[in-house]
Amino acid sequence: LSGQPVQKALSTYLATPELNNLSVNGWSAGLQIKDGKLYVDGLKASAGGSDITGKGWQSLDKQINYELTLFLPKSMTKNISSSEYGKIASTYLTDKDGRVIVDVNVTGSYDNPSVKPDPARSASRAKDAVVGKVKEEVNKKVDEAKQQVQQKVDEETEKLKAEAEKKKKEAADKAIEEAKKKLNLKW
Repeated sequence: LSGQPVQKALSTYLATPELNNLSVNGWSAGLQIKDGKLYVDGLKASAGGSDITGKGWQSLDKQINYELTLFLPKSMTKNISSSEYGKIASTYLTDKDGRVIVDVNVTGSYDNPSVKPDPARSASRAKDAVVGKVKEEVNKKVDEAKQQVQQKVDEETEKLKAEAEKKKKEAADKAIEEAKKKLNLKW
């Protein structure tokens, strides 16, 4: 599938020539033909450390409409930050592997596709990432607070145990002294 029109359009749009020269492998998708269109859902493909997911359709007259998400390794995104969208994506939209996540819509004709960013999906993804990071930080702070509270509880418990042992020993010593007096024993 290397060098296909959609691949060329993505490569040009993202200023990432490596995308055009990659052989796509590991391709899978659910397909359905309906109303003269080939619907693709659950598209998954891999190529050179990047992954592509998506859904959409293409018709018999070669019209296309796809929502794609690309997960690009940092090595492929050095030129992407030349656009405003690329700057945002490479700064704020990354996965756990550090790959830049790019949401795009590919429309037009198969032979001459048009690629545009999908700001709504990207904004939702960024919001989810921020919420996730905030939750992570809150959980971290809660865990730290729990540890501090547990440490204080442990310290106070040890103090109370030591104090109780001391009082117990004092009470025992006092009881022994009183018993000695009552028995009038001399040691």
